[in-house]
Amino acid sequence: MEAIKLIWDIRSLDAQEVTDGLIGNLKNYIEENKIENSEVGFETIMSHYHVVYLKTTKNYMIELRDKFTPDRGEYL
Repeated sequence: MEAIKLIWDIRSLDAQEVTDGLIGNLKNYIEENKIENSEVGFETIMSHYHVVYLKTTKNYMIELRDKFTPDRGEYL
């Protein structure tokens, strides 16, 4: 199964709070909807710039893309 990485770029003065909220929402949605083989994480680029990512399989990509509108995506 092809893997996809959905990516959100968070740039703001409160980037850490926004990042924490998005990660919580993604994890809750994955758990509630029993989306398998998914992983949520983030990287801190600078204090005001964080990158949140969600690795999942291609069959869940459209559902997650439409629900959470990522900035971009990559094939893994």
